[in-house]
Amino acid sequence: MADWFAGAAERFKKQESVTQARIARSAQEGHILNEQSPVLWSELVLWLRSQIKQFNEAVGREIFTPSILNAAKCNVFAKSEAGQRDASVEFDRAEHSITCIASDHVTGAHLKTEQWLMRVLADNSMVCITLDGAKVSLETIGENILNTLLGWK
Repeated sequence: MADWFAGAAERFKKQESVTQARIARSAQEGHILNEQSPVLWSELVLWLRSQIKQFNEAVGREIFTPSILNAAKCNVFAKSEAGQRDASVEFDRAEHSITCIASDHVTGAHLKTEQWLMRVLADNSMVCITLDGAKVSLETIGENILNTLLGWK
């Protein structure tokens, strides 16, 4: 008759090993997120500033006005045919996310709220995703913000 303990001990060791690997991977992802999510945020802010500057130059007047409030928040103001609108764009270092709240500047009416999460892929690269899990580039995030301010979808 086979002894139960031998099979159970082997199964237990495998289970423990898998749990330890998950814990190690989670710690590694946390480290990567803490190191790289501020870099992604900075890249988005630089992209917004560059695109705003080029857009304003291309149309010959200041439509967009960016305002960097601190290391985790920027505002973008737009004045166009769609009206005066502003977007508050914030980086949440604890949640590793970016949130944009757009509103009508005159009435304060809420126009749109969007949030994107930063995640680590299996190859340790960083990616932004929508709340429903779709990958999205920083450029797409920036375009969504600026298009919303112009009243475009």
